[in-house]
Amino acid sequence: MDSIFVDKTFGDLLFKGYQFTNYWIVECLVGKSMEFNQMRGNSKILSLDGYDISGGKGFLSKVYKTTITFENNDKEYVFVVKIPGIESLSDFSDKNKEEGIDLPEMEAQIMVDMHNREVEFYSKLVHKMKSLKVPKCFGLREWIVDQQDGIVLMEYLGDTAIVANWFKPLTLNQIKSILDEVFVLQSNSLLIKGDWKGKYRSVSQKGDTHFIATTFDASWQLIKSYLTEDIYKDIEEDVVTMASHHDAIYHHNNCTLIKEPYCDSVLTHGDLWCNNLMFKKVNGQACDELATIIDWQALERVVDKDDGALLMEYLGDDATHVHFFDSLNLEQTLNLFDQILALQIISLKDRSKWKGKCGYSSSSTTKDMSYRFDMFEPNWNLAKTFIDETLWQGINDKVNKFRVNYSKVINSEFDKLIEGNENETVVSHNDLWNNNIIFKKTEDGTILNEPTIIDWQDSTEGPISFDLASILCNCVDPELRHHIEDKHLPLYFKRLKEACEKNDVKLEMTYEKFLQNYDSSFLDQTMFFMIYLGILFNSNNIPREGGDQFWDKKKYNLGLKVYSMLSDAIARAERINSEWLQ
Repeated sequence: MDSIFVDKTFGDLLFKGYQFTNYWIVECLVGKSMEFNQMRGNSKILSLDGYDISGGKGFLSKVYKTTITFENNDKEYVFVVKIPGIESLSDFSDKNKEEGIDLPEMEAQIMVDMHNREVEFYSKLVHKMKSLKVPKCFGLREWIVDQQDGIVLMEYLGDTAIVANWFKPLTLNQIKSILDEVFVLQSNSLLIKGDWKGKYRSVSQKGDTHFIATTFDASWQLIKSYLTEDIYKDIEEDVVTMASHHDAIYHHNNCTLIKEPYCDSVLTHGDLWCNNLMFKKVNGQACDELATIIDWQALERVVDKDDGALLMEYLGDDATHVHFFDSLNLEQTLNLFDQILALQIISLKDRSKWKGKCGYSSSSTTKDMSYRFDMFEPNWNLAKTFIDETLWQGINDKVNKFRVNYSKVINSEFDKLIEGNENETVVSHNDLWNNNIIFKKTEDGTILNEPTIIDWQDSTEGPISFDLASILCNCVDPELRHHIEDKHLPLYFKRLKEACEKNDVKLEMTYEKFLQNYDSSFLDQTMFFMIYLGILFNSNNIPREGGDQFWDKKKYNLGLKVYSMLSDAIARAERINSEWLQ
């Protein structure tokens, strides 16, 4: 294949100095990308180059928008090269340290495991979920420390999709779109349980909650700074108390709840927030249709050493995120739910291939969480500055108690739950937030409603409710979340039961048990939202001080979102275990 290059020596050059050549990349594209082969025809390759589009926001990887040009051919083929590396985390940590947030060190092996989990997802599972909206993957290579660089090559979606905006609440239609995608994920995962059940152990160990303790407090202080005290003071004590019980809540969700009778588990993304959701875009704006879910980097099972890199379609030009400050609409959310449903049905269909083989845990260790909890209080205080004191003062005491107690009892509570029951689980994405959901967009930037889920490196065995709670906590404004919880969660569960019956899959979970799972998952996602809030502010260069009319309005809405989330979390904590608020 040397003749495919104008310069025969070009194929032997290393891409950006990593341990793979231009020849290897092109070989993957020739074998996997029909678009590349059609565009190239008989032309030789003139150049292959990529530039970093991570923008300093990459947590584990560098993402390169890569372009191939051809001799005697004015067309350009664009795709994405995603390369994990410790330096990405170092850059991310340094940026937050400048803002006074001293993030914990992460062991290199955890990052390696997360990348290899995404490789596992694309190589072993995604082809069995044909309707799941994920980027096209062109090649795989696992990461072996000091031996082999990891890599993911995929389609570029930037022209037609956009990442969900963190500062803009999702619309009802966007939420419907996401729920549809979650439905696809969960329903499909229920159909192929044998492929994942029990195989994908968490990359982390329970018992490490320091990171949550550190970040939650900082995020809570941040939110309070944007609110008036009357808005948050009534929940602050409960928020802090609830946060202190993170260990217990974590343990309840990850160890106890999954063994409740008739609580089926599914595959979950695990990190469904704005940055992992991409919506189709029209006129430069996200529309209601979810384009893809990204960042599935949590599959735990180690893949064979001969597996290659992950090559995927580049989506950047026609896809985008909904910003973290914004909300998915209903159609986008329900489309996303469809994707999750498909994954869950597949995972339930063949439980024997994964049940009990991947463990049930979040992507962060409870030991790691303990010092992150220090971030809860400052983030709560920050959030309170966004809204009036009359709003928050009524919950302030319970917020503080929740924060204090959460990390103390969560492990034991989850151990009791997991030992005493048999809760159904599914494969979940485990990181569904805005940045991992991409929506297609039109030429003028309008974001459409069709999502694609990306970044599956946190994928794990988890409760059916986990990805749903992740979406609704991270990506949706409170009013729409309440509407979906009341009207669409019952419909989702009904569709899941019907899909299982249609495929002769046993799912004995009741809707009441489904809601109990959702309550626990909601608490877990509330904690993570609070501990990472300050980090998101820093990584997006959002001013903490007032005086900017544009940002002041967004921060006020964010403060209301935090207040609503914590108020609802307190109510759920009281239902599950009132001691978490004492």
